[in-house]
Amino acid sequence: MKGLKPVLLLIGVMLVGSGCASWSHGWDMKPYKASGKRDLDEVKEYAERLEQAAVTRPQVQNLIKQLKYIVGAEPDNFDATVKLSQAWIVKAIGHPRDTGEQGDSLRRAITLAERAMSLNPDFLAAVRAVPKGKVSDAVSTLDASYAPAVATWSLATMLYFEESLSEVLKITNSEVLDDVQVALSWMEEKAPDYNGHVVLALKGMAAAVRSGADMVCVSANFDAAVQASPDSMLNLWLRSKYLYRNFGDKVSERTDLKAIRDLKVEHSPGFTPLNRMIRLMAEKKYKH
Repeated sequence: MKGLKPVLLLIGVMLVGSGCASWSHGWDMKPYKASGKRDLDEVKEYAERLEQAAVTRPQVQNLIKQLKYIVGAEPDNFDATVKLSQAWIVKAIGHPRDTGEQGDSLRRAITLAERAMSLNPDFLAAVRAVPKGKVSDAVSTLDASYAPAVATWSLATMLYFEESLSEVLKITNSEVLDDVQVALSWMEEKAPDYNGHVVLALKGMAAAVRSGADMVCVSANFDAAVQASPDSMLNLWLRSKYLYRNFGDKVSERTDLKAIRDLKVEHSPGFTPLNRMIRLMAEKKYKH
């Protein structure tokens, strides 16, 4: 009987941990309502100023508030919807109070990125035509102008998978990464140069977070991303965290953190608040 206890415990853990990685899909999302009567142009100008400075938790939360108002006033505003998704990612990686809040922020980011894709009527029709439709069922309907939404969705989804799911849930929800892989293949075809060739770093991340990943096998895409865009803080950060840190290469991790620290935020491609947060995290990590 004693020998059965570890087995029963393992079964219990798996039953408790069983389930699926889920979020409210963007194509089912009800549009925000802009509360209060504010001058929309002034809100947009304020949001732009915040975008250039936001780094603390209150600043990032304020940016989210302003972008949410813009999206509420203009439900079809693609750029604002994508930026709102990205702002939730910034909050998730830089200012989570706990893993629960981090997961909630990332789910919001995923939903909003899907909402941005769903502004394309062909995408919306395609994803709704399939029972339990996924991004991979409809991404082929998009053109390159939707790369910001697809890249943001891919990043948020993989961050959620790696940072918010238990090891058991990662095993039982590996199809999430299959969905991401289809989106990244679309990016390689439609927008390979977008945001400092970020698709290469995202492909590296997709391989690195899979169960049984091997450092040698997953390093090529990370290295190609950094070589193609050495001024990309996001590419460097993804390599430092999901290649070098995951596989215990502290020397190479510190080299990438130093490279991030030495870059100027305004010269790095991508969402400025995300770059600023990446640099702040790199500075803190490099000190230790």
